[in-house]
Amino acid sequence: MLLSLLFQISCEWVHLYGPTRFLQSWDFYCKENSKRSMPSHLVSNQCITELSKNYLANFASDFEKNANFPHCIGAVDGKHIRITCPIRSGSMFFNYKDYYSVVLMAVADSKYRYIYVSVGSFGKDCDPSIFKQSTLWQSILTNALQLPEEKCLPGTESPKVPYYFVGDEAFGLHTHLMRPTVDHI
Repeated sequence: MLLSLLFQISCEWVHLYGPTRFLQSWDFYCKENSKRSMPSHLVSNQCITELSKNYLANFASDFEKNANFPHCIGAVDGKHIRITCPIRSGSMFFNYKDYYSVVLMAVADSKYRYIYVSVGSFGKDCDPSIFKQSTLWQSILTNALQLPEEKCLPGTESPKVPYYFVGDEAFGLHTHLMRPTVDHI
């Protein structure tokens, strides 16, 4: 409901950042025109809650403690949100599940809180391509997002292992994006 309200107020899709739950306060990225049109109690002076090195290190510590998953800083996945076909949109919003949708791409911490949300990609787009076009991924590639320094895994002395996000089998491997192994025996 909040995402719908934000879209109706600003007439554009928004990206949400920072550890949040729907019932807690939301920190969100917004364009200047949406800032002006939003009720003042929904807008802070700083719209972006930065994912700092300390935040990310805490997320990784929680993943290790709660899921025995060291160096993981977030779980990424997309969700198709069913919509009515927009006028003159052709097949842009038609997805592989045979209905029209927009995609909500989210990263969650080990406590199931969103730390990044991007809403509004076309239903025809797949999760990996949406994530690779996201501001979060671009900030990782350009080193604008300061990830914690590589460290050895607990109980080892080498090698140093980078911090990473985890996605499902659809995502390709990258230094900062891992996925489960697939058994084809």
